[in-house]
Amino acid sequence: MRHAAIPHVKGSALTYWVAWYVEHHGAGALMAVAAQIPPAERGDLDPSSPSLGLIPTDWYPSSAVGRLLDGITEGMSDEERAALIRESTAAGVQQAIRGIFQLAFGLLATPERYARYIQRFWSQLHDTGRRRIDLVGPGEASSIIEDWPGHHPILCSVTMETMAAVFRRMGLQEVEVERVECVSEGHPRCRAHVRWRP
Repeated sequence: MRHAAIPHVKGSALTYWVAWYVEHHGAGALMAVAAQIPPAERGDLDPSSPSLGLIPTDWYPSSAVGRLLDGITEGMSDEERAALIRESTAAGVQQAIRGIFQLAFGLLATPERYARYIQRFWSQLHDTGRRRIDLVGPGEASSIIEDWPGHHPILCSVTMETMAAVFRRMGLQEVEVERVECVSEGHPRCRAHVRWRP
């Protein structure tokens, strides 16, 4: 059950990622991490289920998602964490575009459309936060997230890598995303530069 004062993430933002993780690392590791989340913070996450009982249309506490990401990446080097985020996110975007987000991707299939519809798409996956994309020049954009109580450093990195994966699925080349501000580092917002070649 969703409580209005608690930030949440939509299950559809998690289901493909969890499926990828289970395929590559096994359900046991995922379930063990989920079991460490205090029951009062889990929402409807079910540590006894290999898929954590995720339902794409339900909402899950952002804090529980953050704890899950922390547990999964505990002990990893920065490079290992970045590789896991990159690989899992690319696979998740690919599956989502073939699945429930196929129609949405039609709206987002150019950087201009992505910028135009990003808040609408964001609000389907997060119940807090304001998101915008500013096209600042040929092959360059700035991604900004503000007023996001559901922020978590790894989830923020996943968000940026998701944007890069979407741009690559558009057929753009040499896509690079560089985080330049993050609230976890004391900044008032999260901001990233995105560069690509058509």
